[in-house]
Amino acid sequence: MAVKMIGQVINKIYRAKTDDYDQFKIIRTNRDINKRHIRKLKESFDKQYIESPILVNEKYEIVDGQHRFTAACEKGLPIYYCMIPGLEMKQAIIMNITNKNWEHNDYAEHYLKQNFPDYKKYDLFKREFGGNNGFKHSSLLMLLAGHDRDLGLLNSLFREGCIEIGDFNHARTLAKNIRKCMDVYDGWNNQVFVRCMIHLLRYNEYDHKRFITKLKQRPTELIRDLQLAGTQPKRVIRCIEDIYNYKSRNGDQHRLDIL
Repeated sequence: MAVKMIGQVINKIYRAKTDDYDQFKIIRTNRDINKRHIRKLKESFDKQYIESPILVNEKYEIVDGQHRFTAACEKGLPIYYCMIPGLEMKQAIIMNITNKNWEHNDYAEHYLKQNFPDYKKYDLFKREFGGNNGFKHSSLLMLLAGHDRDLGLLNSLFREGCIEIGDFNHARTLAKNIRKCMDVYDGWNNQVFVRCMIHLLRYNEYDHKRFITKLKQRPTELIRDLQLAGTQPKRVIRCIEDIYNYKSRNGDQHRLDIL
């Protein structure tokens, strides 16, 4: 049955073959190509290659979609593109700023409806440790990944439907240990504090029970210093170290050199 189209045709989507790859150009001022993102896109293309067009100008410069283009080229897939004469990077940036983008909850719900197993784990983890009084989205991703390397990439993979959760139980253990600070320290779920604690909990010389014990002694000035450390990880670590060594003899004091 033929589908009746409504509205006016403004532009067309073209399908370029592999022989046409050389016609397209990556713009130097665009963001750098992320190899891990490319790998994840290629894996998603193996499951289903959606005909999502890249945007180019009349010079075949890729203004939007350079990662999709690169991944498709490496897989030997056709390129779907829409040409908009005069399109430049500054216009693409304006489009991204003015568009109403999906929130992380929208992405999670979208992939949950498709029964993506790792997003089911994310949802379970968020229900247990997230919410208004829990860890925020980015901290949840770091805990599930077990590291804080390239948080931007973690968020990007989350939006692409490509997150991979390894040791779910280890993530729960990390979250529980950090949450033990909640009764004494209001900033326990602050993103930088979470990042520092993820590092510390991997550090063999660090004793988390000792830190919690010292924290519960409520060294008011040291806790205040920790609260004022803000978004500077090295300063946060030094403040944690001061609490860790609170009322300890000189021979029992430790330097937490992890950053």
